[in-house]
Amino acid sequence: MIELSTITAEVGEWQTLLTGFLAIAAAYWAARPVYQQIGLMRAQNNVMVRATIGEMVLQLDVHLNCLEAIISKPVNDIQSSLNYYNQNGPGIDCEWVSQTIQEFGRVETELKALFSLSRDVQALEDAKLELLAAIDTLDSCLRTVFLPEDADRFPEQYNWSDEQRSDAYAAATLAEGELQGRSAGVGVAAQRLKKAYINQKAVLVGRLRTIDDQLLV
Repeated sequence: MIELSTITAEVGEWQTLLTGFLAIAAAYWAARPVYQQIGLMRAQNNVMVRATIGEMVLQLDVHLNCLEAIISKPVNDIQSSLNYYNQNGPGIDCEWVSQTIQEFGRVETELKALFSLSRDVQALEDAKLELLAAIDTLDSCLRTVFLPEDADRFPEQYNWSDEQRSDAYAAATLAEGELQGRSAGVGVAAQRLKKAYINQKAVLVGRLRTIDDQLLV
């Protein structure tokens, strides 16, 4: 025969368990507005983040187009000219060298102005620096080629000895042979920067898709 104390203990346990369930249910019910508010805040935050990322994607497109407009024609022009000189004679027109120095000076100025508009991810920043370094190297090579011509035009500014003049002409000859490679280096660096822009855009578009999936839930 079941003792009364045992029944009383079991009833007490069930009452305690039921009370616990009721307390949990009450707490959940009371917290529902909070959960709803948190969900709303998350959705609003996703919308704001999405807008920011969308602007970043548009900015990357604009900068990529600007890069193309600034660098592509000068690189193609110098490659075409160098090919012409290689096929039609060993000497390079110093007037062309002077004009090319001025052209790439303008290119460098415009690129620095473009790059100053934003601070991008490190891969993009590294590619920007690589392109500017390649342009500086090309500029140095062009100036070495042009230096003897400049000294002949303005001898009073240089006042070279015969040995200095001979060394300058020897350096110019070597630099002339390096122009093709230096120019190609600028083209390669420009392509790497373009690829870095495209890769970063792909990353951001992927984030947009993730946010869109979350907003649809």
